Amino acid sequence: MTGRGFLILILQSALVAPPTALRIAVSVSRCPLTLKCEVRGEVLNLRWLRDGQPLTEDNRISFNESNRTMQVSCLNISDWGRYTCQASNANISSEAHVNITDVV
Repeated sequence: MTGRGFLILILQSALVAPPTALRIAVSVSRCPLTLKCEVRGEVLNLRWLRDGQPLTEDNRISFNESNRTMQVSCLNISDWGRYTCQASNANISSEAHVNITDVV
């Protein structure tokens, strides 16, 4: 040996599973209507949309379980439309959709 030291660095990248929005489970009840986004993978952000517009919490709409579950106090005609669950992380996003009408 010549007395020279070697420093060996082993870098391990953190593998992050991309989020996959599998489906939206819909409750049987209309009062309240509950939608649950079933996802797999690393989710950093989850948001809900109705007809392409972001939904926010108000006196009729609430979110829980890190936004995975959304409740509408009582379904009425103004709530009908296409609901989207959008799951994302730093690299990718995935969506699941369900149409809600008078017949859930």
